Order: sequence, then C-alpha cells, then structure tokens
Amino acid sequence: MTAAYTRVDMNDVARIMEIALAAGDLVLRMQRDGYGAVKAKSNAFDIVTEADLASETLIRTALERDYPGVPFWGEESNTP
Repeated sequence: MTAAYTRVDMNDVARIMEIALAAGDLVLRMQRDGYGAVKAKSNAFDIVTEADLASETLIRTALERDYPGVPFWGEESNTP
C-alpha cells in the first residue's frame, strides 16, 4: 500500500499554530478574569462556557480572514 502525501506550506502551519495559541490565551484570560458562565447544550453533561464560544469565534474569524472558503464546523455552535 502506498501513502498519498500533500505538500504542506510551513507558513500555513505557523499561522494556524498562532491562531490556536491565540484561542488558548483567550480562554485562559477569560477564565482568570471570571468569565466562567456555563450553560448546558443538549444535557447536563454537555456544557459550554463563554470562553468556549469566544475561542471558537476567534478561530472561525481568523480562518475565514486568512483562508477564505476553508471549511470549518464549530463544536460549540454546531454550525458550518
């Protein structure tokens, strides 16, 4: 069996890592500053915080800006 490989642009990898780190920093800041509101989504065990929603928005916005047309499905909003 042979594997298919796609050439990866390391600038894209670096940019996506920056976006992920920015989202992580946002979550930590919000938790530290008391933005800890939690709500249940589909049941009491499926929760989402303000920080979860904010980080998803940050990631979605950055990807749409830097990579127009890239597919993205958000876990928290459950929307493409």
